[in-house]
Amino acid sequence: MCATYLLSRRDVADISCQRRVEYSKGKEHYFDFRVLYKNGYVRLIAARPANKLKHGDLVSRLEQFTNYSLKNHADGWQIMTDHDVTQAVFLHSANILRARALKNEEDCVRMRRLLSNMSDIVKVNELFLEFGRRGAARTAMWNLVDEGLLKLETSEPLRKTMTEVSFLRQVA
Repeated sequence: MCATYLLSRRDVADISCQRRVEYSKGKEHYFDFRVLYKNGYVRLIAARPANKLKHGDLVSRLEQFTNYSLKNHADGWQIMTDHDVTQAVFLHSANILRARALKNEEDCVRMRRLLSNMSDIVKVNELFLEFGRRGAARTAMWNLVDEGLLKLETSEPLRKTMTEVSFLRQVA
């Protein structure tokens, strides 16, 4: 789930897995991800289920790493849990990655034109009806979400899936 989320972020340039680091003489820790951001910043990420996180123990180990050898591996580190990357965030990210893979610029242009004649908040079903081709419309919508032009509007932050009764807000 974390990898899908990280890959969907527009500021991430590259991800590698299972980075071994020494945090004290002879003691090692494996970070789950090494993330290179487009601005050159490198972060090591330890992914843990929140209910299995012995926060103090892991934080203590990672603070030792910061003092011992962080500068040899990264600019910083982070602990990422399932509270950070919820099922809803994962689904949102997966939809963005799918839309990127299937992106059709003509459909995106057509969707932008359609949206320019509509109110700031639009029901997804109305866009489906206006666009005509549901699959192409959904892909174009997710691409515009990815570009930051649309935002999924929901009163429930945990609900990040797009359905026919969902609403989208035009951001830009």
